[in-house]
Amino acid sequence: MKTFKYYLSASSHFLQNSTNPSLDSEEKEYFQLVSLLLSWIGLESYVNSIFDSLSVSTRLKPHEKSFLDEKELKVSDDGVFIESTIRPSTCKKLLFIINYFSRKKVSAFKQTRLWLEIKNFEDLRNKIVPCIQPVSATPNLPSL
Repeated sequence: MKTFKYYLSASSHFLQNSTNPSLDSEEKEYFQLVSLLLSWIGLESYVNSIFDSLSVSTRLKPHEKSFLDEKELKVSDDGVFIESTIRPSTCKKLLFIINYFSRKKVSAFKQTRLWLEIKNFEDLRNKIVPCIQPVSATPNLPSL
């Protein structure tokens, strides 16, 4: 897996190339779209690398460690614990990191321009990629 620096570098590459005068407007849009998506992947990768590092902390409570490990415990109707995988949004992960591992107050951070830009970025990304569903790794291809 690539690091966040790779994705940000690739994003910068596509954004810079989107200004190439030999490209038509549709091609420029392709380059800008790829740049945007790679930027978001870079942000997610960065936040996830912080999550991975923090998950080995010894000062975490069990439920905090579970959140960092993307796990959730529920009790079934039969009284049995069921562990499931969760996929918290990048913004939720970021707020968790700020709340537990910085001196900033989340309520104050949410009033900043940076948070507004991150949320706008997430909203734009969600409009481009509206549905995140597990996809079969092996597509069903017709027989020839």
